[in-house]
Amino acid sequence: MLPWERRPIEIANLFNPAFCSLLIQYSIRGFERESGRGMPYTLAFLVLPITLHIQTRQTLPTTTRTKLHVWLRENPEVRIDFVNRVRNLTPYTKEAILFGCQTQIISFQEDGTVTWIRRSLSSNTDSPEIESLIRTAEFLGQWMAKIQDPASFFTMWGVRP
Repeated sequence: MLPWERRPIEIANLFNPAFCSLLIQYSIRGFERESGRGMPYTLAFLVLPITLHIQTRQTLPTTTRTKLHVWLRENPEVRIDFVNRVRNLTPYTKEAILFGCQTQIISFQEDGTVTWIRRSLSSNTDSPEIESLIRTAEFLGQWMAKIQDPASFFTMWGVRP
């Protein structure tokens, strides 16, 4: 990954660590609300590849009652090139998590989970696109919490360690 000052402006804007950290924080918040516990660290690496991909975001179900494996079977196109998206966005996810820890909006727990630090989250924006991303991130966290084993979530998406 290029140093911040050498990144093309489009990349710097799209993968701004503050914004990506906010998306991860909303996902963690959704996970915690659904499960009552912190999100496994590994799941944070799927937030950006799912949330930032417009075709995937637009086909997500409207309720967490929809079973992931059923939805993936009905929408196989969302898994096309997914592994590469995860791989390509991993450095930005790491940067966002570090930024979240440094600014104290994300915290690591001893059990290997990440939690959101309860601050007043404000998503007031005039951008419907940003609102959609934030809603998707929180929904995704809730949906991830429905699956007890994080490895199962990875496997269903076709991602291997």
